[in-house]
Amino acid sequence: MVKKIEDIYNGLDTIPACDGQTDRHLSTAYTRYAYASRSKNACLLSDVETTIMETSIENWNGVDKPFDVALFFNVIFHVESGLRQQLLQRLRTQHLNPGGIVMLIENGTPFTSSYIRMMHGLGYVQDNWYKDIAEEVVACGFRLDFEHDIVSTRDLSNPTEGVLKFIELLFEYAVSTEQIRAVITETYNDPAPGMKSVVRKLAVFGKAED
Repeated sequence: MVKKIEDIYNGLDTIPACDGQTDRHLSTAYTRYAYASRSKNACLLSDVETTIMETSIENWNGVDKPFDVALFFNVIFHVESGLRQQLLQRLRTQHLNPGGIVMLIENGTPFTSSYIRMMHGLGYVQDNWYKDIAEEVVACGFRLDFEHDIVSTRDLSNPTEGVLKFIELLFEYAVSTEQIRAVITETYNDPAPGMKSVVRKLAVFGKAED
């Protein structure tokens, strides 16, 4: 199961996944890139019942029956802490079946990596990291059952125009391609080992009372 999830995650920004050993009903939280992944990975989800909806965390009221797994792949840190805790509480008390789990992937990349330094250099300072979010999930009545590092390489030292445009989209304020190129040149010239590595934390949380 972990290998399948890691392979899917490394291929796309956001995609739901499950082992498919039993019929499951997944409630999924998506970033704006999720829909592009559906057709490419349909074969990997052919034995899993899924529900895909486009909504905000604030407006999501669940689905028509309890489910086994809630997936949050690079999305939950975008939600304000108070709303995030409300969602986690509702999942635990209203929406997850007995034995149900929350699975999330969040950023665990060291602050020293080129990618994080580049984002900081462009004015984006992420204040929610995997460790902080994991502590919050546990505080909402879950227990940590499993943890795994997904390590990949993100070398942006010679970015294409498409990559530059993608980075522009990550910011709510205007960032020019010239700015992005300049910061990339500054940060990705560091030859230190591990500078081009990106670490994501995959974690599975069960309900504490189960």
